Formats: sequence, C-alpha cells, structure tokens
Amino acid sequence: MSTDDVYVFEIAPEDFDAGLLPEPARQPGSQEFKDQVRWFFERNLEAFAGWHDISVEDDKIRVSWKASPDKADALGEIIKKLRDGEYQEGIQLLRFLLPSREKDAAVRYNLGMALSDTGELDEAEEHLRKAIEIRPAFTNAKVALGVALSRKRQWEVAASVLEEAVGEEPDNPYALRNLAACLLASGRDAARATEYLRIATAILPEDQQSWMNLGQALESQDKTVEADAAYRKAIEINPGNPVAESARRALSRIAESSFKEAGIGGVRPDAVMYCLSAIEKFSKMSHAEIQRCAYEIAALGTKGISVNDPDKRYTLKSMEGTFSGLQLLCYQFVGFKRIAPHLDIGFDLSKEYVAALRTSERG
Repeated sequence: MSTDDVYVFEIAPEDFDAGLLPEPARQPGSQEFKDQVRWFFERNLEAFAGWHDISVEDDKIRVSWKASPDKADALGEIIKKLRDGEYQEGIQLLRFLLPSREKDAAVRYNLGMALSDTGELDEAEEHLRKAIEIRPAFTNAKVALGVALSRKRQWEVAASVLEEAVGEEPDNPYALRNLAACLLASGRDAARATEYLRIATAILPEDQQSWMNLGQALESQDKTVEADAAYRKAIEINPGNPVAESARRALSRIAESSFKEAGIGGVRPDAVMYCLSAIEKFSKMSHAEIQRCAYEIAALGTKGISVNDPDKRYTLKSMEGTFSGLQLLCYQFVGFKRIAPHLDIGFDLSKEYVAALRTSERG
C-alpha cells in the first residue's frame, strides 16, 4: 500500500454500527451521533493513518486517509481488536479498510471470520469466497468458509470445501476437526470422522473441541469406553466452559446407559443399597451437613465421576470413608432429595431411591 495514495471510505449514517456508540448518541443525524462517530474514527486512525479527514453529515459519513510508513499496519491493528474480543469494532474497521484493500485476501478472510463468529453468515460466506478467489491456495480461508457453511447447516457443501482444505494441508488440525464435525452432523461417515479427530488431537492435544468431537464420534459407534476417555480429556482441559458442560452431560448419558443395562427389572441392586446407606447416614445429620456433602459431590462431579468403576477411590471432606463413583452419585441424589427435592442432578436414580425408601420404612 503506497503512503501517497488517498483512500476514501463513505457510507450512509444508518450503515454505521450505532451499537459502538454511547446509548444517547445512537440516533443518526443528531449532533451526539456525529461527534461520537467522528471520535470513533479519530481514535482508531491515530494508530495507523498518517493523514486523515473525517466528515459526518446528515446524509453521509466520509473518511479520507493516507497510510504512514511510521505507523503500524492497519490490518494488524484491527486483528489485535478481534483477538481481544472486540468483534463489532473490528468488523466496522475492516469494512472501513476494505475499499483501500479490496484485493487483499487477508482483509476478506478476517472480515469473513469475524462475521461468521457473530452470526452474519451470508456476508461471511461472500467475503471468504472472495478471499479464496483472490488467493486460490488460501487453506485457512477454506477452513473458515467450511465453518460458516456448517453454521448454515449446509453440511455437504461445507464438507466438500473442508475436504479440499485437508487435501492441501493433511495435518491442518482445524480443517480435520471441522471436516469430522460435518461428517458426523450429516451422518455420512463416523469412522472416517474418528480417524480425522485422532490426528487432530495428536497434533493439538490441548484442543478441547477436538476431544469433544472425538468423544461424540466414538459414542455414535458405541465405543463407549474410548468415548468416556475423550470426554474426560475435554473436561480436564477446561472444566468451566460450555464444552466441558456438554462433555459432562455426555458422560452422564454413557454412565446412565451402562448403569441401566446392568440392572434387574430396571433397578440396580447395588444402587439401592447405596441409596439406603445414604438415607441412614443423612437421618443422623443436620440440613447443613447434608448440604455440604451434596454440594461437595456435585463439585467433584464437574471433573467427571466414574460411575461404572467399582473401585472405592474417592474421598470427601464432609464425610469419612472412601467411595466408588456410583456410591457418591447415590449419596448426591439422596442428599438433594433432602435439601432440594425438585433439582435434577442429571442422572436418574429415582427407582433405586424409591426402593431404598421402602426398605428403610420396613426396617
């Protein structure tokens, strides 16, 4: 980009993202709107423009500017905003930058990704396809296009684009992960998706979403032991986000399915005995003591409790002894029946609990 060139950006006031402005200044045509729009461009242009002129009128916003060899690259500064989560500001600035760099695949790519992440999928697809047209071997743009198409639930088209990306870069973990997700979503080939995800997790062992997807692929093939391990790895990487919560639900689903299969007449005798033990123990404890115990088990469960492992390897601060995963789950279920009866812990032990209550009453 020549520093001698003057670039012009012009839009109608209604096309500026008023959400970037203080609430009292969001009405186009008002003096507050004009002042705040001018200030928005002033403070951002200071980082990368050598000269600029800003005009905000009733019918148009016009910004003329020149690049400066002594200042940072405009795209680099905007990407920093995107990385910091300032998506709306970044998108507005990328749209501002576009007239000066229409043939720049990187500008189109970053704008397309940001729009995709904020749900503006049609426009995202347009810019990502343009980026690939400008630079046909732009693999990351193909991955981003595949993601945008997946978000539009166009699984077949998305898979085709992502297969092309994998063909160009067979070890691109994001291409592999997203292609596998498309194959799973379309029900096309869970086995092939699994192999892609094994490669992705080997390349990026701390990529939580790849482990989550691998768990789903394995579970769809009834490979529950391996799926259990993949879900636990996803939780271990980051226990506190929505992906981990989805993995915990999957673990509960697998555990509950295995649990019911081992029952007699739909009831697990070992779970009945654990529930009975909990009823007896809690009958001698205060409400506060039961609450501490139930909450401690719930907190432990965020890391994943192995329900089908019979070994007693768990300990609690609120209760003496060592416990198996199933035993803890029964104690949690009974505990919450005492302190919050309508709360669903995500694992159905109601039949075992009722059977234990009847045994307790007869005793």
